[in-house]
Amino acid sequence: MNRDKKKIYLEKQIKYKTNTKKQVHNTTMEIINTDFKQGIARLRLTDPEDVWYLSQLIEANDIITAKTTRKVKVSTAENAAIIKKTITLTIAVEDTAITDTGTFLRVHGTIKEGPEDIPTGSYHTISLEQGLEFTLQKERWMEFQKKK
Repeated sequence: MNRDKKKIYLEKQIKYKTNTKKQVHNTTMEIINTDFKQGIARLRLTDPEDVWYLSQLIEANDIITAKTTRKVKVSTAENAAIIKKTITLTIAVEDTAITDTGTFLRVHGTIKEGPEDIPTGSYHTISLEQGLEFTLQKERWMEFQKKK
């Protein structure tokens, strides 16, 4: 290895070792908070590769809480206006799918908690994307999942 290549290699190693984000299996997903006794992890996606890791981590019956948009009727009349609202919802996961572009993880499930104008038990899909902060709750975390 010539001197310049070796210098670049060493600089990359130093940057890797001094990175302030917690490394989670070759991904830079930021772990904001964890309480594995309660089964809760608060995460932020920081890289498009995080989408794939999450698709392996999130399973049916997990609970996801995140900000999302939902179309809501303004009144009960037939010709009521429909608006998009940004809300925080908690859903029980039924399935997940990575979009064709690979930049979103679509998490589909039933609503467990949300604003009072959103009926619980109805279906909703939350799109997890880079920069989004969310809470993942599992009944039981396996050791390999904690390391992811």
